[in-house]
Amino acid sequence: MGAALEEFSDDAEAFAWRLRKETELLRQSLLEGAFADDIFEAGFEIEFQILDEKKHPKRIALDVLREMNRPFAVSEAYASMLEVNSDHFSLAGRKILEAHQHLKSLWQQCERVCHRHKSKLLAIGALPTFEESDLNEAYLTPLPRYLTLSRKLHQINHKSQDLPLVAHMGACSAFHIHLRIPASRAKAYYNASSLVSGPVLAVSGNAPFFLQKPLWKESRIALFEILDNEQTRNNRAFFGDAYLKAGFYELFRANLKLPSLFDGIKHKPADPFFHLMLHNGTIWRWNRPVISLAEQGPLHLRIEHRSLPSGPTISDMLANALFWMGLVRAVGDNIDAYTSDLSFRSAKKNFYTAAQYGLDKDLLWPGMGKTGPKALILDHLLPLAYQGLEKLDIEDQVIKEYLGIIHERTLTGQTGAVWQEKFMALHPNAWEDLLEVYASFQKKDLPVAQWSLK
Repeated sequence: MGAALEEFSDDAEAFAWRLRKETELLRQSLLEGAFADDIFEAGFEIEFQILDEKKHPKRIALDVLREMNRPFAVSEAYASMLEVNSDHFSLAGRKILEAHQHLKSLWQQCERVCHRHKSKLLAIGALPTFEESDLNEAYLTPLPRYLTLSRKLHQINHKSQDLPLVAHMGACSAFHIHLRIPASRAKAYYNASSLVSGPVLAVSGNAPFFLQKPLWKESRIALFEILDNEQTRNNRAFFGDAYLKAGFYELFRANLKLPSLFDGIKHKPADPFFHLMLHNGTIWRWNRPVISLAEQGPLHLRIEHRSLPSGPTISDMLANALFWMGLVRAVGDNIDAYTSDLSFRSAKKNFYTAAQYGLDKDLLWPGMGKTGPKALILDHLLPLAYQGLEKLDIEDQVIKEYLGIIHERTLTGQTGAVWQEKFMALHPNAWEDLLEVYASFQKKDLPVAQWSLK
């Protein structure tokens, strides 16, 4: 999408017209059953920080990407970040183990190039060595997509925001899961994702600091929602307001209420949903609906789960992914029973409680009311996720291996956020040391529940 913006003009009216036409085309296509209805697949995105020798952000992403020249590695909004994308793969059998090795290989390829630039890669939810001077629009990646995005966000929000909005993204790194779902069950699985997001995030936090100060267990949530502007109703980073009643079309119809951050184009692209997805990409729902584009195979629907942090390890990230996917499948297959007993308002409250407090504050769950996250996960959600993963035909031993990581993390209470907090309590102001030790454990791919405090 970013490269296509080279051909953009200033014709906002043409863009808005095409966006409405494509939204109507989506409605018709869904009614006609044009989307695939027969498969579950997954793919992953990991965002990395590029660090200099003092563990501060090093703004060389475009240099690294030009040298790599690989389609799996792409730019991010901030010039010291890059994103690695896995292949999409079937979930059945032992495929997740292949995905694990695939992600390791991609990471290592990026690291080799970074090493030649005297820099290192780090997967972490929020970079604690990020400083106020880094909140600078001059450090954005100098590509049309990001420059246009920043300019338009500033125009919309300038009355209530002093800092460059997109610059806040520079401290934050995410792990995104793309789950391809059967179109006929899209509403059920999307609602399930909203319902389970809180408990999954509670055990996954890895971003406790911002500008060397404690914030939330998963501070990315708060930092991204700086993009919101309640005064102008321009909320673009959000959890949502209600369970879906009909299906994905509701979300794209709602997208039309938000001003476009991009204008028209000189030449109409071949993809029938180009404008639809370009606009959707500037609306940061924590559970984002995705329509496949032409180069992505048969027309299909995906849920992009965006609330999980990068790191601490590939093992931890994939454990988080399987925990979420298993719950989405199990809850989604019985969604009416869950949503009738847990309001969307309560699911939303769970999400922000989990982001702020992790495993330290009660959550609400259907049939259980308020309960501690540890007991909820250990006694109820892990067995439920196991059932969901079995339905996805994942091999039993693979399920046990990855859900075992969630079990151990919950039992010990040591998430990535908690480990960072413990380290800093022992070593006040030793931010470079924190990242040095963190990186050493990350390289070993040792689940964070087993990390010691040096």
